[in-house]
Amino acid sequence: MRWVYGPSLGIASAWLSSPSGPRPGRVLRRAAAILGFELVALPLVGAVPPLAAWPSVELLLLAAHTSAFAAGAELAFPPAAGWRTPNPSTL
Repeated sequence: MRWVYGPSLGIASAWLSSPSGPRPGRVLRRAAAILGFELVALPLVGAVPPLAAWPSVELLLLAAHTSAFAAGAELAFPPAAGWRTPNPSTL
């Protein structure tokens, strides 16, 4: 599953973290994309129980975890000057 999960998030992250705009906005976009992906894809493939079975604290912990990951990724890999959004037809 990680062979699909990681590259998919990498491509989405590249599209979402354009160098324009304030850094907090880029962090929030990245966190929202990861959180949305995990809330939809992981229950669909049976990797986690259905969302209805999750305690609310688990959802809060997932949101905190994805926010921390997004902030760390932004600090570790800031968009380069002159960076452009990849053309999907060349991927």
